[in-house]
Amino acid sequence: MRTPRSWSISDTTAIECMARSARSLNTLHVCGPGAYLNDHLDYPVSVLSWDARALRNPSIREVHLLTTKTLLTGIDHEGTFVRGPVEAIQEEARSAILESGGTRFILGPGCAVPATAPLEHFRAVRDMAVACA
Repeated sequence: MRTPRSWSISDTTAIECMARSARSLNTLHVCGPGAYLNDHLDYPVSVLSWDARALRNPSIREVHLLTTKTLLTGIDHEGTFVRGPVEAIQEEARSAILESGGTRFILGPGCAVPATAPLEHFRAVRDMAVACA
């Protein structure tokens, strides 16, 4: 497992090359609880993704104050997204949108959503994003 300081020159060079060649939307996801998101704020990406609800991870508000990048997070991907209920998903979505100030923010899960998540939960996230747009 890599530590936050074990990134090599080739890791950052590859990301920089992708950023230059794509000239489009690109996302860096920093995975897991205790994610070292602050160590990645200067990466040449448009969007930062992490699980803002995981233990020892920075909040949406904290990261929003540290960067001008767009943030992608908000819903507990393993808990609320899978088990619901819809009202809990709506509350997490509302809370995340408010915490972001409604700018530079994409509402989404903290990481990959298990295949067992009901379709109605995806709809609930979409509906909240549309309602708050």
